[in-house]
Amino acid sequence: GVQGEGTDLASQEIERGQGEEAREHSLFTLGGILRPIDHLVISPSVEYDVLPEFVTLTNGVSVRDGGRYSIAAAWRSDRLSILTNNTGRFGIYAPKGDEIEGEVQLGYQSDERLFFRSGIAYKLALGIFTAQASVGATYFVTDTVGIGANAAYQLQPATGVSKIAFGLEGSFRVLNGLILSAGFNFTGYTGIGGFTQPGFYVRLDWKFDERLFGVKP
Repeated sequence: GVQGEGTDLASQEIERGQGEEAREHSLFTLGGILRPIDHLVISPSVEYDVLPEFVTLTNGVSVRDGGRYSIAAAWRSDRLSILTNNTGRFGIYAPKGDEIEGEVQLGYQSDERLFFRSGIAYKLALGIFTAQASVGATYFVTDTVGIGANAAYQLQPATGVSKIAFGLEGSFRVLNGLILSAGFNFTGYTGIGGFTQPGFYVRLDWKFDERLFGVKP
C-alpha cells in the first residue's frame, strides 16, 4: 500500500544557531510498500520540508526547503537474498551539502555449511564520489561452529585514494537462520558500509521473512 501526509507543525531540530527560536514549517511525507512479484518487496519514501523563511546551513548556504528521498528493496529466495537501500538528502536535510548514498548486499547459501556474502556501496557528497566493494564467506566446520573471512576495497576516483580491509572471523549458529559472528580486521578503514574498521567487531545475521511472523506470502 501507499500512504502520505501533509502537516503544519513546530519545527524540528535543523542545525539552528544557539538561542534561535523554533520556526513553524510544512512537512509532507509519502511512503509505501509494494510487492510487484513474489519474493520482491519495494519500499519508496519521500519527506519534504518547507520553512517560512530562509535559514543558513553549516556549509554557509541559505535554503528554505529540502527533502529526503529513499528507496529500499529486498528480494529473497530459499538460498539467495538481495537487499538494497538508497537515500538522497537535499537542502535543510543536508547541513553539510547535498548527498546521495546507498548500498546493495547479496547473500548466498550454497548448503547448510557454506555461505557467501558480497556488496557494493556508494556515496556522493561535496562533489566527491566514493565507491566500495566487499566479499566474504563462512564455512561451518560443525553444525554450530564456523570460520570465515572478509575483504573490502574503497576507492575515491577524484582523489585517487584507495583503502583495503581484511579480517577473519568465527561464527556460532544460535538458531536456524540466526548466526552470531565475532571477528578481527587486520587492516581497515572507516567505510561507507559494512564492518571495515580495524580491530574487533561483532555481527548478527538473522534470516527472516513475513512467514516467521505467521503472515502468508
